[in-house]
Amino acid sequence: MHEPLSQRLARILKETPPSGRMTMNYLVERTEGRGLYLLFILLCVPFAPLLSPPGLSGLLGGIICVLSLYLVIGAKPQLPRIIGARPLPPGLQEQLLTFLLPPDPGQPRPRATGFRQRLISGGVKVLRFIERGCRPRHTQWMSWRLAQVGNNLLIALLAFLLALPLPSAPFFPTNGLPAYAIILVAAAVMEEDGVLIWFGYGLSLATIVFFVSIAGMVIQFFQATFHWVQRFLGG
Repeated sequence: MHEPLSQRLARILKETPPSGRMTMNYLVERTEGRGLYLLFILLCVPFAPLLSPPGLSGLLGGIICVLSLYLVIGAKPQLPRIIGARPLPPGLQEQLLTFLLPPDPGQPRPRATGFRQRLISGGVKVLRFIERGCRPRHTQWMSWRLAQVGNNLLIALLAFLLALPLPSAPFFPTNGLPAYAIILVAAAVMEEDGVLIWFGYGLSLATIVFFVSIAGMVIQFFQATFHWVQRFLGG
């Protein structure tokens, strides 16, 4: 039976790891790699608005691209040791459980007070929003190795497009389109939704067509400039 990622995370956070240390890589391993797709989604959230901070797409897009290529080659899903092998900061495990677990009957949901708690609360809200809209549907083919490789290659390509140093305004789709496509594909893979994945494919195709059209315009511009310089110098 399919278990929502939020419930699985809460259950894992209650465990005591064999090493005695709760790390990011332990969470990724125990969620069978699904935690990485949630990370992809969260890394794309800053690009949901039409405008995003300059330079951020190169960093976050590069991280998604590298991690998705690890999944393509069948490597063990994990974060770099400098991040993934470190124990969770003091108090983080308890704060995660606070927002992941449902409140006791008659008790209000916990309120986020500090910066870290607001980040955790926001991430949990994103995860629960995805879980409400996604569910296992027509999932048999998504477990095929070829489909898994293809989906991760697609995420890597979209992340590469996201990382390209292109302006986000007035050409805001250069960040928004690949980010939204990654969110759809990653959410579908994470929750084994064989229906939502086709919407992800459709938006991915639109994203690729958009970038190909930009490349065509850039090539035409440089060709026209080159011919003008040739005529000017030969004139």
